[in-house]
Amino acid sequence: MWHDNETDKDLLGFSVHAELIKNIVTDKDILPISIGLFGDWGSGKSSVMKMLENTLQEEKKVVVITFNGWVFEGYDDAKSALIETILKSIIKEEKILPAGIDAAKNLLKKVDWLRLGKLAVTNVGIPIAKAYATGGLSLIGDGLSKIADLFENPTELAKKLKGEDGKKLQSELKGIIKTNTENINQTPQVVREFRKEFEETIEKCKIDSLVILVDDLDRCTPDRIIDNLEAIKLFLNVKKTAFIIGADRRIVRHAIQHRYKANDLRDSEIGDYESLVTDYLEKLIQVPYVLPKLSETEVETFLTLLFCQRDLKNDFDKIITEFIAFRRKDRHSTFGFQQIQAAIGNRNELTNLAIIPILSPLITDGLKGNPRQIKRFLNAFTIRQKLANAANMEDFKNDVLIKLMILEYMDNDRFQELFKLQASESGFPELLKSIETDIEDIDNSIKEFPNWDKQSIRTWLKMEPLLSSIDLRDYFWLSRDKLSVSLQTANLVPPMVKKVYKELIESRTSTTITSRVKKIEELLESSDYIEHLINLTCVGILKDPKNVNGHNIMQAFMNERRQFISEYSSVIKNIPDLNQLPPSIGNNVFILESNGIDVENILKTLSSDPKCRAYKAYKTKKHL
Repeated sequence: MWHDNETDKDLLGFSVHAELIKNIVTDKDILPISIGLFGDWGSGKSSVMKMLENTLQEEKKVVVITFNGWVFEGYDDAKSALIETILKSIIKEEKILPAGIDAAKNLLKKVDWLRLGKLAVTNVGIPIAKAYATGGLSLIGDGLSKIADLFENPTELAKKLKGEDGKKLQSELKGIIKTNTENINQTPQVVREFRKEFEETIEKCKIDSLVILVDDLDRCTPDRIIDNLEAIKLFLNVKKTAFIIGADRRIVRHAIQHRYKANDLRDSEIGDYESLVTDYLEKLIQVPYVLPKLSETEVETFLTLLFCQRDLKNDFDKIITEFIAFRRKDRHSTFGFQQIQAAIGNRNELTNLAIIPILSPLITDGLKGNPRQIKRFLNAFTIRQKLANAANMEDFKNDVLIKLMILEYMDNDRFQELFKLQASESGFPELLKSIETDIEDIDNSIKEFPNWDKQSIRTWLKMEPLLSSIDLRDYFWLSRDKLSVSLQTANLVPPMVKKVYKELIESRTSTTITSRVKKIEELLESSDYIEHLINLTCVGILKDPKNVNGHNIMQAFMNERRQFISEYSSVIKNIPDLNQLPPSIGNNVFILESNGIDVENILKTLSSDPKCRAYKAYKTKKHL
């Protein structure tokens, strides 16, 4: 299994991106700068930033600070959260000279007051105004408690309210209440003064670059995203600073649209609203840098390294070293089995790499080369593969499971549809047969199935192996956790249960059935599996009431476990023609009657036919 957190181990060959960004942010001539490290969710942005952080920390005159926007999602003021994090990190940084630390401490105090001022408007100033108007002075309490949250403990707040600081607070609150200015911390004068002091603070630190890595911004709400970006642009974008912002570009664009209602500009006279969003984004982020999607050879290399990370832990550092050296010489070829074998010699674990050439083309097309999706896909595949082994599935094929999982991840609606089709057609859906009969002329064969006529589905249908000749029931059983509850039918029976049922239903004597049922717990090892077996047997009886072994199986179970009597009773009552029943049913009816089940209607039906052997068997049993 693999975790999907960021890593500083370069399994993607992405260190080249970290190196490039490092060269930019350590170039004094182009600072200040803001770089947008853009990529889809799970594309490797956080890993690149982790590698960048490690390499920048080795630079004596560079200070690197990390900020996770999502961690501060519930913070009262997003701008202040970012500024405070930077200043507190400067204070703790060993590379900073004492003068820089003192300057950061003084500036941090001002940030406290700015936050206090903003909170005071919303939580004290406005409530006080309302209180004077309505006489409800109790409105003030919650506001003061929020202000108290600004400080680590109540005694710190008490100190702030004494002496000169207290007078300053009173003065500021009076001004706030009087002007009712909610944006006191965004006035041009305050912004200019803060930028000037922040720039002076960095100068006193005696460093060449202050690099701030902002990650997980795209997990925040739209307003939080814009607040953080505007804080960077307004307050912090000064000499010697570099901001690297990791985000999904589409989500940032959406945040701009949300914040400034860009969608409302469609019919305005201002112009193309899309270009307005783009222009605003470019003002906030100077240099967009988009992480590329993995190619097929890169996916194969990534898969190889993931399997080595799991199976060859003791050799993994050596493998990574070889991979880095290989990638410097060759950026296009696969780093695979041959290179691993040359690096560490023969290992039994290398046999696990045999599946990778099958996986890589399917995953590249189906998951669009997304690293996190690949890891999650592999984890799900590994679990299902182990489940197949535990269930003793016969003729299990990895590539069939992989192909179905690709469809599951790519288009779940079609996956659910295919399940229903194969469930009603004994595992062999006619849809696949119709399309695959002339797969080369798919334009013609797919016309009958408009829901499947998409380019991505066409590509999937053409992938090897073709599925029309394969019984898909076991494969969908492995995937039952992803199927809708409404689709959980009798077709989703564990393979082990199917095997036991087959042995019972094909038994030559009732004695064999009875002896096997007595050992059923040894055969199935799970009460859930026994329930599956009972359900499967009941379905079999309804389909073929004449088959005596189905009734014999239930008789054996009823003799062993009383709780199955009601299940059998329900089945018998739902058989349309009871005269089809074999003679042994008479013994079972007697068991039902002996356990308080009303069998009057059943007996009436059976007795209506003088030749009914089932009724004769019942009477014989009753008079014994």
